[in-house]
Amino acid sequence: VPWVSDVPCFPEDSLSTMDARPLVSAVLLYHDAQTAAEASRAVAALFAQTEVRPLEVILVENGGTAHAVIDIVPPEGVTLQRVRALENLGFGAGNNLGAKQALGQYLLIVNPDTRLRQGALLIMVRFLKEHPQVGVVGPQLVFPDGTIRDSFRSYPRLADVLIKRTILRRFLPGRMHAYLQTGTDPNAVREVDWLCGACLLMER
Repeated sequence: VPWVSDVPCFPEDSLSTMDARPLVSAVLLYHDAQTAAEASRAVAALFAQTEVRPLEVILVENGGTAHAVIDIVPPEGVTLQRVRALENLGFGAGNNLGAKQALGQYLLIVNPDTRLRQGALLIMVRFLKEHPQVGVVGPQLVFPDGTIRDSFRSYPRLADVLIKRTILRRFLPGRMHAYLQTGTDPNAVREVDWLCGACLLMER
């Protein structure tokens, strides 16, 4: 963000504010050396979301047998919090522990192996601002090789879960297509029953 005569000049494609309260609080979990390394890269990608400031990043060491340290210095406009759980609380409780410390208007839940592309956070925050009736927004998830990961599905029934996890999925492909939403346009913005928890943004 450019600065002129000590007065901040925020471009139109920015949601930076002078408010002391973070605009977004991002929570990341890790529990060992491998996930700590992944989280370091995810945090670097968050730091690069310069269009959204102030930004708060909350790192939760979610138990684990080896105490892993993420050595990273936040840039200007970003605050970094560290929270340690005495045991591995799992995905939901671990993120809840971090969310309790969050001060931002918006809460971002992001997996350590997920890296936001430049400008992605801006797009998601703007979407929630322009659609206040939306509770949670999730981005398109893309693997490193460019293939799109399935990140949304319809509400499952017990039979859907059973079919998906057994050989029955070979004999009932139509049922699986409906459950996994494989026939829908992955580039379309649409309402879905549920989203993958790899990257979720919501208002607090």
